[in-house]
Amino acid sequence: MASKRKEGHGSVFPHEMRTKRSKTGEAPLDLDDNRKRELPSGVPYQENGHAYILENGLLSLEVTPPEMVPVVQRNSKQSPLLRLPSELRNKIFEDALGGMTVVVRCITIAHPEYHLKHKGAIRCRFYPQGQLCTPENRVHWNHAFQLPLVCRQLYSETITWPYELNMFQFSGGPSIMSWALHRGKAQTEVIRTINMIGASFIWNRNDKQECTGHVTSLKYFFPNLQRAYIATSLWQKEWSYSESELLQILDGTKEAKITEIEGLEIVLY
Repeated sequence: MASKRKEGHGSVFPHEMRTKRSKTGEAPLDLDDNRKRELPSGVPYQENGHAYILENGLLSLEVTPPEMVPVVQRNSKQSPLLRLPSELRNKIFEDALGGMTVVVRCITIAHPEYHLKHKGAIRCRFYPQGQLCTPENRVHWNHAFQLPLVCRQLYSETITWPYELNMFQFSGGPSIMSWALHRGKAQTEVIRTINMIGASFIWNRNDKQECTGHVTSLKYFFPNLQRAYIATSLWQKEWSYSESELLQILDGTKEAKITEIEGLEIVLY
């Protein structure tokens, strides 16, 4: 899920917000203020070669470098893919970039503060939805979501699709926090579905106020989240068993307890 930016650009770290001043000389921002702050449309805050990196973590494509104009024009007219009507292109993009489970893991969950500083502590693996997340079903990252990196037009049309069209699986709060804080705002805002298969027994309780607090936390990182699958039986069963249960729910052969809290659909299994 590589985005086209330098290491650290667009990341949000509490310790950075308290110590760094913006390029406009503004006072340091705290974490909450920074997540709400938006740059005026098309205004870059960092230049990286030919690329202007926006506040939301994406590249600004409003200005095409002069030496690239002939290539862009040639692609739009001669590329068999880019010449297709947008409806057909979008269907192809949806098939190419969707239908995956992205498994996000922290390498050392015992020390969550470590993950806020080191991106190498986060590992993502990719699996087709409808199959167990086992080594034989794994899709190499080179084959997973590389389409947006082919050219400027594909980047412009599809860069957020891998986040919108796929389910992200987390092993608990530390992995959510570590991973989400290294994503750009444009990426986390389009995530619709997650699956939690660790440290989630709390959702089995009847304390609605406590569950609402967890939903608020999830929506802080993923403001437009629509559905969360929660493996409440993980402490009694193996991970592979929980994954099998989820597959049965997804294909409609097993019922699950579904509730809605603060506009988020919670599916307990």
